[in-house]
Amino acid sequence: EKYNGEGYPYGLKGDEIPICAAIVSVVDVYDALRSERPYKRAFSHEEAINIILNGDNRTNPQHFNPEVLNILKKYENDIKDLWDIINKRSSKLLILIKNIEKQKKNRT
Repeated sequence: EKYNGEGYPYGLKGDEIPICAAIVSVVDVYDALRSERPYKRAFSHEEAINIILNGDNRTNPQHFNPEVLNILKKYENDIKDLWDIINKRSSKLLILIKNIEKQKKNRT
């Protein structure tokens, strides 16, 4: 669902959208922008925040609850710090998984 009513599946608009869904909507876009995909590079925190708050050719700030955007703006430094912590830990986890897989292959 998008705050301006253009979303799906029900076309909910504004405060018809549960606040948890409004929060997840912003978090989902932030994560998609910050993450590398086969078809795009990962954006920096500053680029992602700028796109969410000001829009680009795909993302429009009118898609999001303005209260959630205000919180995003207010706590953007904390959000960056959390992203960095999570990204660092998940990178370590991926290395650990690759090492375990390598050990399994060496045993066979």
